[in-house]
Amino acid sequence: HREEGLGPEIAQHVRVLPPIELRAERDLGADRLAVAPFGIAAVDGDGIYRSTDHGRTWAASNDGLLRDSAFYWCNIGADIDRSVECMATDARGIVYVAKGWGDFYRSTNDGKRWERLASPAMEVSAILAPQPGRLFAATKSGVFRSQDGGRSWKSFSTGLTSADIVSIAGDAQGRLYALTRGGRVFVTVNAVLKK
Repeated sequence: HREEGLGPEIAQHVRVLPPIELRAERDLGADRLAVAPFGIAAVDGDGIYRSTDHGRTWAASNDGLLRDSAFYWCNIGADIDRSVECMATDARGIVYVAKGWGDFYRSTNDGKRWERLASPAMEVSAILAPQPGRLFAATKSGVFRSQDGGRSWKSFSTGLTSADIVSIAGDAQGRLYALTRGGRVFVTVNAVLKK
């Protein structure tokens, strides 16, 4: 079949797939979804829920991730910041998450327990884990890199004309792409993801 609107040189490589059947298993009210080594992770304002049976059942997976209580300037004891902003998994299956206001965590046991790490900046919008132990983070303060699995971070923003980075991605050649809030895309000259 040819897709309408595609030229003949592209249409010959396009195959129309039959529609898939989707079934509703449970409404978690989640606003993000990720595939992790332990299955599927759904993220909402109450933390992370995990499913190991393709979404049929879900269980909270927040041990070590959420503080029991926190006292802020107004002395109200509550975990105000439960929102997980982004999640990434490296080749070893280690899962990294960034929470709002600069909390950064990892799990080495399929999300059963979370360990707090150093944070690259106050607000992390995206994490990239191209190799074991090597992480990149997009933040409102630029791009940061960790070479030790998130224990320490250094700025990786040389050449960026805007510090407000909303997304990062890598390509097969190992180049890093950064998208600014204003819509500009920057790319590294070298294969920084493979070093």
